Amino acid sequence: MDKEHQYLFVINPAAGKGKALNSLDKIKDYLYRKKVEHHIEISEFPGHIINLVEKLSDNFTHLISVGGDGTLNEVINGINPDSNLSLGVLPLGTGNDFARNLRLDKNIDRNLNLIFNSTTVRNFDIGSVKIKENGREINFRFINSLGIGFDALVAKLNQRSKRLNGIISYIYAVLGGLMKYRPLDVVVNADTVKIEGKKLLITVGNGLTSGGGFYLTPNAKIDDNLLDICVIDHMSKLKILRKLPLAVMNKLESAKEANFFNSEKIEIKLNTPYYVHADGEIISERASEITVTILKNKLKIISN
Repeated sequence: MDKEHQYLFVINPAAGKGKALNSLDKIKDYLYRKKVEHHIEISEFPGHIINLVEKLSDNFTHLISVGGDGTLNEVINGINPDSNLSLGVLPLGTGNDFARNLRLDKNIDRNLNLIFNSTTVRNFDIGSVKIKENGREINFRFINSLGIGFDALVAKLNQRSKRLNGIISYIYAVLGGLMKYRPLDVVVNADTVKIEGKKLLITVGNGLTSGGGFYLTPNAKIDDNLLDICVIDHMSKLKILRKLPLAVMNKLESAKEANFFNSEKIEIKLNTPYYVHADGEIISERASEITVTILKNKLKIISN
């Protein structure tokens, strides 16, 4: 196969309440009109995209992720971090938080034009996480955010409410999470910071937002070689409801309960095991120790 400009499209049929799959004909029409050499794979089950990318990506120069943040998460866990593969993004999921960092909307033609006409490929960071859970070790990567505590509990409940759109789905899950909330009891060690005690949540961000538009790491940059961390102190359920709009309005830094810092590495010990999510997908339900590091400039993404 001549590898010059060979495109692999991976589509998550469940993304965006089926919007990714429903857009397939429009994508095919564009590719045939432009005479683009391509191959399309549609995932069949959660985790399948990881397998597809591991198996097929070496035969292509470009990989296009069609779906949301969860789809992208599977893509980057299938890609060899040292690969020269260029990644394109068609954000057709529910939240599309990572696409905000690239200033992408859901217009398919506009995004396809960018993928095939842009001469800009930028190197971005990704996060690497190692989790200890019940005597075993889990290794994973994330592209946008990692969450522990209330953030992860909401992500767990959000998986059941994705019939709703974006931030509405997330708010619905937040209300459900309040019913089950218990604080984290943690020890956090980063490059220059140590934090202990009872906390609402810990978010480790590579990107700006989580949950379809909540600014939990509002100063994060996907190419600064640093992790941005938000640690929010334990608070009452009523106060959670009062403070929640601050995250939507990008004013969370005004809350005295929110602590922000950045680091190349963070270690978290949980006295009581808890949920962990990566890019909105639950990767552990009983994590006891978590180590997160930044993989600098490891991902090549087609951008403006």
